[in-house]
Amino acid sequence: MTPDEKAKWSKVFAEYDAKTASSMYALRSIAHHFVENEILIERDAQNEVQKNLPKLKPPTSDDEISEFMFERDQARQLHDETLIPMHRYSCIVMLYITVERELRRLTDNLQVQKKQKLKVKELRGSCLEQTNKFLAVFYDFEISQCPQYQALHDLQKIRNCIVHCQGDLALCNDQERDYLVKLKGKYKGLFAHPKSHVDMKRACIKDFLIKAAEFFIWVFQQLQQHQPVEKLNWKINPSAELKVLEKILARIE
Repeated sequence: MTPDEKAKWSKVFAEYDAKTASSMYALRSIAHHFVENEILIERDAQNEVQKNLPKLKPPTSDDEISEFMFERDQARQLHDETLIPMHRYSCIVMLYITVERELRRLTDNLQVQKKQKLKVKELRGSCLEQTNKFLAVFYDFEISQCPQYQALHDLQKIRNCIVHCQGDLALCNDQERDYLVKLKGKYKGLFAHPKSHVDMKRACIKDFLIKAAEFFIWVFQQLQQHQPVEKLNWKINPSAELKVLEKILARIE
């Protein structure tokens, strides 16, 4: 390794922090999973269309056009009505699980370094609420102040509907159903009707991935500002992290 290369990598590792890098890597991994499977499902759907479309001249009459579109929709039915919705549901569930896991890991790191006896799991509430109380008591800031906190709370509600009601709003209780219906229009590509399933376009998954990344970036920056005497390191490069995530998501429209 040349002196220039050594200096370059020394700088990279000096700016690297495993605590923040692992969380951002987890979000990028979900983004890769989402994008790759969207591409694979769409490619397979197009192959099915090519194999099953009627071998006709370019349709000219209304009847021929209707037949052509019917055959196309039939060929894509499995992909459009089953595979794509289930894939996007799974991405929402994985994303929220990752958010909770990374918050647990964050508070575990803080507890070990400060040698605190109080455990986050001993606090009441959801993972988001427990983390909020813990940081408010020991680090003088609340994650509920983050601009993206509400988005993660909404993500949790959608995840609960998917896990407990298969995404069907008709199976939710009145309170949960009303909450989810009001999210329509709040997030790009999210549609919720009281008597139907939650429907999510690609833009919805992209939106929640970006908001989750922005949430963790905000938390890490707050920890840097509110760090205790022992000066815990929570380095993060916001613009670089978001740029990498956006580049992954830009592979699909």
